[in-house]
Amino acid sequence: MTSGGAGGASSGGTNSAGAGAGGIPISVGGQPSIGGGHNGGAVGVGGSEVDAGEVPPIPVLGLRLWLRADRGVVQKDGAVSQWLDQSGGQTDASQAMAGSQPKFSATGFNQHPTIVFDGVDDYLKLPTGFSNFTAGISLFTVSQATVGDCASLIELSNGSEDNDISVGYYKDAWQFEVLDGDATGGKVDPSAPEMLAALQDSTSARLQLNGVEVSKADMPLPVQTVRQQNFIGQTLYGSCGYFTGQVSEIILYDRRLTTVELATVEAYLQDHWSCCK
Repeated sequence: MTSGGAGGASSGGTNSAGAGAGGIPISVGGQPSIGGGHNGGAVGVGGSEVDAGEVPPIPVLGLRLWLRADRGVVQKDGAVSQWLDQSGGQTDASQAMAGSQPKFSATGFNQHPTIVFDGVDDYLKLPTGFSNFTAGISLFTVSQATVGDCASLIELSNGSEDNDISVGYYKDAWQFEVLDGDATGGKVDPSAPEMLAALQDSTSARLQLNGVEVSKADMPLPVQTVRQQNFIGQTLYGSCGYFTGQVSEIILYDRRLTTVELATVEAYLQDHWSCCK
């Protein structure tokens, strides 16, 4: 952020089936598969069956991370300890400290599930990696931020302003940052969910809000390096805080999607979460 990031590593781990309060599944088991977390027909959040053989609604080439609040949420009594990656890569987000675990809401916005971050100390850690973006970046989020001062929704880095890649908000505007460059625009709306698309090719970056371009900037691609400080909801930028609000989906590709692919992903997100048009 043009002012304050995230840190830590998590394990993919092997999970065993179980149920939390209210019958919400607290873990799933098996092997990774597109669209089903680490499962082969495991029970997802809310008790619905996941078909691991379904055709993914989004492109899979270069899919690096796929978190969605209606699948792969490992929680007990509402506290989220893991958010299982749906890309097949087992890039799971996790939080072992009970006091810093975000909360699961079955009807967060528009009667759809969300992960709720309190803006005080809630965050999830992502594994070490996220090293190669030489083919570009396509990063999508659906969230509802309730404040907009300074925080990262997702941040990949090796420390504050150290080979960082982040999407978050700064001074009530959405921001996509890579090291010292940023594309900033579009006012944060605390009253409604919003869809962001952060896109970068070899020469420039674009930020889209609800399908409309709000910023464009000349920015070099991220340096190829292993990133070890990777978070959802936390930032290592010195003067910034924790993300405050709800998140329903995060999708990251290690390449710049085509125009047709971009339209496909945005249409899927708008339809799936009944928002952001």
